[in-house]
Amino acid sequence: MTHSIMGSDEWTDINWKQVQKNVYRLQTRIFKAKHRGDTKQVHRLQKLLMKSRSAKLLAVRRITQDNQGKKTAGVDGVKSLTPEERLDLVNNLYLTGKSKPTRRVMIPKPGTTEERPLGIPCMMERARQMLVKLALEAEWEAVFETNTHGFRTGRGAHDAIETIFNGIKSKEKYVLDADISKCFDRINQKKLLTKLNTFPSLNRQIKAWLKSGVVLDGQLFPTNEGVPQGGTISPLLALVALYGLETAIRECIHPSKTAQQELCVCFLCR
Repeated sequence: MTHSIMGSDEWTDINWKQVQKNVYRLQTRIFKAKHRGDTKQVHRLQKLLMKSRSAKLLAVRRITQDNQGKKTAGVDGVKSLTPEERLDLVNNLYLTGKSKPTRRVMIPKPGTTEERPLGIPCMMERARQMLVKLALEAEWEAVFETNTHGFRTGRGAHDAIETIFNGIKSKEKYVLDADISKCFDRINQKKLLTKLNTFPSLNRQIKAWLKSGVVLDGQLFPTNEGVPQGGTISPLLALVALYGLETAIRECIHPSKTAQQELCVCFLCR
């Protein structure tokens, strides 16, 4: 019964609760494998997840229905999909090791007169990135540092506020308020890929996204550094790039373990 619903020719007949359960079950197995340090099993399960119809269905649903930017077109000019087109996208969703360039638009930066670049991938690349994100997120959630809240699934500003409150309520502490200038734009792509340490086909796909270039005012520009803001997988890649920063700050400011415990560190990426 479940199989027939998952393979339904009607988008509205899909059992989304079962779809989410199937994906969550595989993500849990990836999380546990990473937690015990079984890299080979992590990669095997990630491949299994990205080939599963449930993960493909969920990826397409999220970028065509749930995402706030679902009606923003990339270089392909596609703004929205019909239920039939969504199923076609599901059936053609797999890693190719290639990527179309992203469409760049400049948007106002809150609180300033500056503008920041936003990269908009085409619909197929968005779906492909979401599929990869479902696999990678489960792996990295097992190792991300405790007090990193920005871009984390199920976390937000209120969780960061709670962490800070719990960290400073007992005694006075110093607060470091820092901003990494053009964080997304300056990420070293080669070091990011090394840090991801994933299997070859996924490595090629992520590298293709990073190197795909951007189209601005009809011109194609290369992307030799950074990750495109606006990409479905970009926030996760930024978190991976920043992974280890909390530990490094603790060790730099307070080398002793006792002093480290008294230091309140909380990251909320924006």
